[in-house]
Amino acid sequence: MRYLLDTCVIAAIQRRQRGFEHIVARLETAKRGTLYLSAMTALELWYGAAGSRTERQARKTLEALGQIVRIAPLESRTARRAFDIHLSLIRAGRSIGKEDALIAAHALDLGAVCVSQNVRHFDRVPGLVVENWLKPV
Repeated sequence: MRYLLDTCVIAAIQRRQRGFEHIVARLETAKRGTLYLSAMTALELWYGAAGSRTERQARKTLEALGQIVRIAPLESRTARRAFDIHLSLIRAGRSIGKEDALIAAHALDLGAVCVSQNVRHFDRVPGLVVENWLKPV
């Protein structure tokens, strides 16, 4: 099984948010090569680290994370799928925003579970499997 980690999952670790230890445990036990970040998420995380009060620690966390996750490049088919998801959800009155549509499309294209704290949000995307690792297994 592959897992695509949403930005909020990594931010929870950095902030030591309640439940972060469950994420760390899942990361430590995941099979090598099964953890992914979207290139979009990597960009968001690096921007967040640059503006952080604890920039040095945030960068260290991201560099350590880079040892266990793969950065998945964005393909044109993923961009098109994100557009289709975004448009269909807007038309249904259930929009999740462009960035999250891109994360959802990326997970679908990778055949990955989308790992996010925002399960209710991503559950709007047909066919997308979502897990919240901030809660115990």
